[in-house]
Formats: sequence, C-alpha cells, structure tokens
Amino acid sequence: MSDEKLPLYLLERIYLEDRTLGSIYGPNAGLICKTLELRWADNQRSISCIPEGKYLVTYSDPVLKDDPSTEEDESGGRHPRPYGHYIVHKVPGRSGILIHRGKTPEWSLGCITVGGRFGNFNTSEPTLEDSAAKLEWMVKNLPKKFWLLIEPNPERVIPKLL
Repeated sequence: MSDEKLPLYLLERIYLEDRTLGSIYGPNAGLICKTLELRWADNQRSISCIPEGKYLVTYSDPVLKDDPSTEEDESGGRHPRPYGHYIVHKVPGRSGILIHRGKTPEWSLGCITVGGRFGNFNTSEPTLEDSAAKLEWMVKNLPKKFWLLIEPNPERVIPKLL
C-alpha cells in the first residue's frame, strides 16, 4: 500500500498555558485516546509540543537500552522504550519524536503521550491515566503505519474527560 492510501487519524489539540491536551480520533471519527504534551513553545526541542501538520507514523518494537541491533532514528540516536510505541516522522526542526506512554507533560520531552482518560481534570494540572494500557491497546489495534493530522480543536473547548 502506498503511503498516500494509509489511514488518517486526527489529533485535535487544546493549548493551555503549561500543557497541551488532545484527543486522537480514528478514520471513522471514533475516539482512540487522549493525549498530553508540552505547551507550545515555538517548536523548541524537549520544551515544546511539535507543530501542527500531517505526519507519517510507524510502529516500533520495544527498544532496549544500548542494544546495538536497534536501528538509529532520524536523529542518529536510539530511544529506549521497553514496550512497543510509535515514531512520528519528518517533524520540521525536530527528530526522535515518539508516541509513547506518560502521565504528565514532563514525561513527553516533546513527544506525544497517550492515555485512556484525563485525571486531575478539575485542577490546574490535568494528567493522563491508564497510559500503559491504552498504548498497549493501540499497538494491538492500530495499523503499523498511518498518517496523523494534528490541528487545533475547532470549538476551542476542553476535550471531554473520558
């Protein structure tokens, strides 16, 4: 299958002062997961979420620390993750961007963290819950290669809690 014919997933974002909340929807508009990223800070590496746009995403098997058989990513490095995850390709001005598990924006280091729902939602610091289980579900149910379109939430409203 050519890349043009791959399924398209949509990540709708809400930009808060200190973090970025979002929801990923599948090709049939069904909710896949919630996302938590760093705030927008002009695409600075490890400080900002990545820019809006359309990105090719591919699955990666677990990457063990210092495993010489692990392929280098676009940055020439290896990013250890002892679990399956996704790689976001050709992000302008960035490299090594992953979709992985995490609980707070600090876990992302500029990547996209996923979870089943938001926690601490009525506080000033929403978190992600059920991250490991949601990523495992995604690895089992999503294709190994797809497009991800990142754009702002059109209603500019906070995504639903669940």
